[in-house]
Amino acid sequence: LEGVCVPACPSNYLGLNGKCIPCNEECKGCTGTCSNCINCANGYFKLGSSCVKTCYPNQFVDYTNGICVTCNDKCKTCSSVEFCTTCANPQAVPVNGVCNDCSYPCKTCGTSPSVCTSCVDGFNLIGTTCIAACPSGAYPKNGVCICTTGYVSSNQCVAKCPTGFGNVGGQCTKCQDNCANCEGSASTCTACLNGYALDQVS
Repeated sequence: LEGVCVPACPSNYLGLNGKCIPCNEECKGCTGTCSNCINCANGYFKLGSSCVKTCYPNQFVDYTNGICVTCNDKCKTCSSVEFCTTCANPQAVPVNGVCNDCSYPCKTCGTSPSVCTSCVDGFNLIGTTCIAACPSGAYPKNGVCICTTGYVSSNQCVAKCPTGFGNVGGQCTKCQDNCANCEGSASTCTACLNGYALDQVS
């Protein structure tokens, strides 16, 4: 405001060293400095004390309050705090907006993201893998592929588990070292590898 004395600076100006200085164009009022926005101009959103046209990729715009809000830690991008559109874990895919630490289509996982313990809707668990359709000789039951006869081995049904594996809950599971076969649990040997004898003492 050149050459005019005013008791207070007008809207969107900052009084600094006896002069009225315009706030930055993205601001709707400022304090302390021209870039420290009180509110934002149309088309801008509040991010801390700044106003931006676009929020960071891991944020979404809260249009009601005109602010940038950070997604939750499991989201890479989101449309609300709890609704992920992509996941921080590159192996994961959001299911109904939720990201977990497992690889899609695992719903829950074990020792690593790809070792599934349950599957998202539309998939069935066979061994530690989620598949859309159970293999020949198996049928889906409560989200798990069950072999009509035999056991699950390498995501298919087999009449007999291979050497070193045994039936544990319908799955061919690796037996403990020195076991040729096991039954019920990996540590219950029913036969030994060559050079080892079965200890019958209990």
